[in-house]
Amino acid sequence: RNGIELVDALFSRDGIVLILKDDQAPLAYEKLRSEISR
Repeated sequence: RNGIELVDALFSRDGIVLILKDDQAPLAYEKLRSEISR
């Protein structure tokens, strides 16, 4: 849907760690940052 391929994810009580491909990390960061600031 958003063009970012999720390789893996780790969940804990404190948060989520997303494992992405190197070239997709900046795009994912920008998308998450824009959604959180809404």
